[in-house]
Order: sequence, then structure tokens, then C-alpha cells
Amino acid sequence: MSRAIRGLSLAIVAAFAHSPLAANGEILIDDFVDSAMAVSPDMANEFVESKDVGDLSANRSIRVAAFPRPTVAKLDANATKPSSLTMDLTSVNVGNVLFPQVAFQFNYEFSATDLTGGGKYDAIFVDFDYLVATSAAPQFRVLLFLADAVYPGTVTSTFAGNIISDEPFTVVIPFNDLTPRGGGPAIDKLLPVTRANLEVLDFWTNDQSSWSGRISAIRIGQIPEPTSFGISAVVLLAATSRRRRYARIRR
Repeated sequence: MSRAIRGLSLAIVAAFAHSPLAANGEILIDDFVDSAMAVSPDMANEFVESKDVGDLSANRSIRVAAFPRPTVAKLDANATKPSSLTMDLTSVNVGNVLFPQVAFQFNYEFSATDLTGGGKYDAIFVDFDYLVATSAAPQFRVLLFLADAVYPGTVTSTFAGNIISDEPFTVVIPFNDLTPRGGGPAIDKLLPVTRANLEVLDFWTNDQSSWSGRISAIRIGQIPEPTSFGISAVVLLAATSRRRRYARIRR
């Protein structure tokens, strides 16, 4: 069982074109079979790039963003565990900064793509093996950059809170829950996308803060038929294997 559901925070980046499919009928953004590693403080704020990642043949860049430095942390794909993105924050240099920040960032650039698959898909799925912390729970955020003639370069985002679990779970971000980053109502339709930025971050940490997490896949798919109340942000928790049950976060 998960220790607690503390919330979740996300945002996404978008643009236009094709809709390649994973073998299971979904668009696979990343399953982390392409190896890469970023460590702090030696490589703090430096991106490590990989090419031709996932179904979108994306250019992926990962890094540990830390302020102030030095912060001891590591982010790696297909190293600590095969086919996984592993995050470990060991210690933070708080210094005199009011809100020190540590972020594990993994960004994807690809040809303009209709992530809805012509209306077939309605959400982003992020499969976590776990996300645990000794202090304040980290947040998760997704940014989608839109490339549309009417709204060029618009960034949409959605925020819900923080989540902690020591068992596998899936974060689900419905497209119709996304809002403009600068504020405003939820979008009516997800426009084509060229870039997606994701990050796990911590703003409210201290010298004793530490946390770790692991992601096995990022994918685009369709949310199962909802029950009587609506979905804004969804977390699927696994009791055994990769079978999941729903726990919905209502805002």
C-alpha cells in the first residue's frame, strides 16, 4: 500500500503532425532504454542529450537543476535499473536561500504531433515504480509547448499537489484539464505539440531533505471510462504487479 497521497503538480508542452503508436495502441514517449546520466554537483544544471527516443523519435535532454549549489543528486536512465529513469536526492545546500530548488528535468523535442491521435487519446500517463521522501513531498510538473497559428508558443499547464508512494502507481493528466500557464480556463482542445518538458522538483527543502523515485514509462493513451464523478487528475495505485486501481485527486 502507498504511504500517503500528498498531491501532485504537473504541466505540458505542445505542437502539430503525425500520431505514431506504440505496440499496445498508445504513443510511447519514453521507456528509458536509451542510457544517460546526470549528477550533481559535478554536472549541476548541465543537460545530457539522447537522440531518437520513443515512438516520436524525440531528442531527449535530462539534467539535475539545483539552486544553490552544491546539491548531491543523481538522475539516470537505463543505468541504476534497466529501462527506468531513477532519481536520487541525497543532500541539499540550503545556504541563505529562502526557497532552494532542486529539479530532476527530462525534456523531449519532436516533430509536430497530434497527441490526441485524431481524438483517440485524452491523457498523459506517467508510470512510477515509487516516489518516497524523508521530508516535504516533491512535486511533479509537465509543460507542453503548443505550435498553432492562433496561439504560437503557448504553454499549457495543470497543477494538483504532491504525491508519495512506495509502490507502483501511474499519474494521469487528462488533456481537458490543462490550462494556460499564465492562468485562464481549461483548454477546449489540445493543439498539436512539438515539445514536452517534465520535472520532479522540490522548493521547500532543508539540509536533511532526501528523496528518490523511479519512472518506468511516459506514454499517451485513453483514460478508462470514468465513474460517477469527474476526473481532474488521476493517480492509479498498484496493489500487485502492474494492475492498478484508481484514486482520484479532486481540486
